[in-house]
Amino acid sequence: GQPDLKGMKHNFSDVPASQWFNNAVTWGSNRGVVSGFGGGIFKPEDAVTIEQVAVILWNYSHTPEGYGELSGVGKYSDWAANALRWAVDKDLLENVPFTNVTEKATRAQTAQILTNYMRAN
Repeated sequence: GQPDLKGMKHNFSDVPASQWFNNAVTWGSNRGVVSGFGGGIFKPEDAVTIEQVAVILWNYSHTPEGYGELSGVGKYSDWAANALRWAVDKDLLENVPFTNVTEKATRAQTAQILTNYMRAN
């Protein structure tokens, strides 16, 4: 199915209404799940990083508290710290090989993070 977009605002100039992903991006941005890069830019063709996947799942989970230790995640962005604490606390990065969470997430890494998320919830 498709998300109900009634009353939702189209937030990104680089996400044309005719694109197949428009409904998902519009729903996600209006629900606070995705936020783009500021200035009305989403960058739909960019790959996501491991920390961005963690932030998306954290936002989807309504930004719960997390108390995980960040020493094992390598280099990370300040804006992702709370989401990463939560992800570590919930073992979402368990069995996900990486050097640091700012690297691009492979399909395999993303699948493992999603599997860990589903197991935790």
